[in-house]
Amino acid sequence: MAFAAGSQHGLRYGIQDAFGTPATEMTSLRHTSCSLVPPKRDGKESEELTTERQITDLALGVKKVAGDFGFELSYGEFDALMQALLGGTWAAAYNLTSQTVSVNSSTKKFSRSSGSFITDGVQVGDFITTTGFADAGNNGTFEVSAVAALEITCATATGLVTVVGDTGVTITTSTQKLENGTTSRYFTFERAFGDIVQYGAYQDIQVDSMDLEVKLEQKVKGKFGLIGSGVVTYSDTPIDGSVTASQENDPYESFDGIIKIGGEAVAIVNGVDLKVANQGEADYVVLNNGDATAAQMNQLRFKLTGDLDLYFTDLTYHTLIMAGTESSLDIYFGTPASGLAYRIYLPRIKFTSLDDSVSNDKRIILKAPFQALRDDTTNKTMQVWCFPGA
Repeated sequence: MAFAAGSQHGLRYGIQDAFGTPATEMTSLRHTSCSLVPPKRDGKESEELTTERQITDLALGVKKVAGDFGFELSYGEFDALMQALLGGTWAAAYNLTSQTVSVNSSTKKFSRSSGSFITDGVQVGDFITTTGFADAGNNGTFEVSAVAALEITCATATGLVTVVGDTGVTITTSTQKLENGTTSRYFTFERAFGDIVQYGAYQDIQVDSMDLEVKLEQKVKGKFGLIGSGVVTYSDTPIDGSVTASQENDPYESFDGIIKIGGEAVAIVNGVDLKVANQGEADYVVLNNGDATAAQMNQLRFKLTGDLDLYFTDLTYHTLIMAGTESSLDIYFGTPASGLAYRIYLPRIKFTSLDDSVSNDKRIILKAPFQALRDDTTNKTMQVWCFPGA
């Protein structure tokens, strides 16, 4: 008889078409732990009194499913879950159509006479694709090396042809952008116990939270928190006989990327934690033909908090944090120009306190908790970019 071991534990997910409709196509999911377990039910003891001092019955409550799985962040592996967490949709960061564009083949610049490429979202490290030019050499995919309001420079571009005011040009990007929104998505998760060939299927799962931790000498790691309707079945047959494989990109190291506060790169960060929460809950009804599972799921307000640890070098950030000054936070994992990178952008954060206490003879660390808020310009709390590269 085989005993199930964590060394042969598998985790899979499938995207449901709707609540109550289980997925049939599954994708393997890289993970470091999993606490998604069969439903928990609270017991309510009967209040009947007897001469024997005994409890005569126990009523079982609703079926509650909640748990999480740990992960090491890697490119492309968790995009569907990130999308569900934010309630948004991955989309091209920009798709600029019907443009009138000039090209300087010497300076390798694409320019126009009005508008702002910066406002449109073009960034250094993006890979833009141009179409609609009369000269074929100007149509292609190029890496952005500099951006100004009226100019995009692609320093490594080859084969460009100088033209003035070519019309009907489209400039788009392979870079994808995700923002917090209000779309609810549901998944079916399956746990696979490979050594004993058993499977546990969890239906109507929502991604309720994400904790992300960047610490010295560690992989970038975190946890996705999950909640479900309570519909759970175990069997010796998997949902999908040909599961789609996981991505194979290496997890990010803590030094893979940069961090910016207020748009300025900071080289004194000791660690950063992010906590994203939808504050979801399951809704149950009474007199439901004995069905103790949830009738629907609900997500409350989108909330993002975090902690920033900084070496104490001078009063620059000490003063900013103490004053409660609003700022922004940029976290890059990987390098956009190299591809396979992410950018997490919080356009408006407010620090809530500052701890500069000393407990030993080591470096003093400024500990600064913060909360992200809706930004008036973007109307968003959180934005994520993924850079696939050329």
